[in-house]
Amino acid sequence: MTTIGDTDGTKGRLAYDVVTVPAPLNCSVKGTKRYGTVSVKVFRAAGEALTCDSLAFTFPEGDAETDLLPEVHHGDIGTGCPYGTWNLEQINDSGRFVATPQPGYGTVEAGAASLEFTFSELEINSAPGTASLTIEETTGPVGAATTGTTWPAPLPKGPAGFVFADFRPVRSVVRAGTCPTLSWRAALPAGCKAFLLWDDRQVEVTTVTSYSRAAITQDTVFQLRACTTGDIDKPLMVLDTTVTVSNPQLHVRTLEATGPVHLLRPSPSAGPLEPLQTEMYADQPVRRFYRAETDGLLTGTIRTLSDGATAELGVHVVPKGGTDQSGHFSRISCQGPGEPDRRRPAETLDVLVPADSKVTVSWNLVDGKRRKGADGSMPDTITVTLRWQPWGRAALNSEESSPT
Repeated sequence: MTTIGDTDGTKGRLAYDVVTVPAPLNCSVKGTKRYGTVSVKVFRAAGEALTCDSLAFTFPEGDAETDLLPEVHHGDIGTGCPYGTWNLEQINDSGRFVATPQPGYGTVEAGAASLEFTFSELEINSAPGTASLTIEETTGPVGAATTGTTWPAPLPKGPAGFVFADFRPVRSVVRAGTCPTLSWRAALPAGCKAFLLWDDRQVEVTTVTSYSRAAITQDTVFQLRACTTGDIDKPLMVLDTTVTVSNPQLHVRTLEATGPVHLLRPSPSAGPLEPLQTEMYADQPVRRFYRAETDGLLTGTIRTLSDGATAELGVHVVPKGGTDQSGHFSRISCQGPGEPDRRRPAETLDVLVPADSKVTVSWNLVDGKRRKGADGSMPDTITVTLRWQPWGRAALNSEESSPT
């Protein structure tokens, strides 16, 4: 699955989960056509609700590595969209589709169920590579004018029978000096090779689907590349995963000091980052920005006791060197309980945070139903608690604005 778009809700746009079946898509061969399915889930990651006037999905047509459908494709493309609320139309039998909401169904709220659009029986061309699905959205704040923007979604294509997926460590946290076991699924056609890369090392792993001979002493990103040409710098598909070291060793190339140097300091308390019990009005989201000095676990809870209110907590983590699109977004939501259910536990979210990551925490009342009015009605109350448990000796530092 690939997640693109406004993944943390800060750009005033939608986010998208794009899934292909199979993954990657299999290319056609002479005499045998191959077909695949692409599913797109559309959602608002966080923030105020949006009005969506239309969504357009364009699959490139041609016979190149960057195209998906052959220049002349056969058969009908099957489509699916939210029944009774949206319409999805193919334009002139091409690879372009336009979705529009029926009256009263164009609002997309954070925390609501995703809108799912599916495209099946897509004939895949015969050129392995990566095509790009272009998604165009026309959106804007509720009650305001809408504008358009475009998001590209990569669609990897492999030779017939190509399987390359589920790359992960058996244990995501290990001690320094340990060789983590990495595993994956692969079926590589003749001429296709696989390589495992980490730090400044690489090994060929074409004939195996696991590896456990890389001793690490600090957090390590492993990358698995499949190459149809044997050229490791031109991979057909790339998978990556991270293994965290619970007691990382310090690696210093050059250290210059003009004063006292303290290499160890007491581990900070794993208590709350700040008191976050707040009275809030609907449609007034709150965001906090942090920078992680070490690996750790961020635990957040959220609860509202106001009947009819819905609260949402989201955490967006962007590892060092990553982009907003490559980060990981997690979210939970809860509804205010009725009178007999006041003692129900708060919803809990646990997020792994690698060292030097940018972390954005946001919470909001997402239903927009309860706000202070002229009649003197009271605001809703959200209780948010954040706890930081470091795997090292450093803190999760608060920053005034989004870390760069």
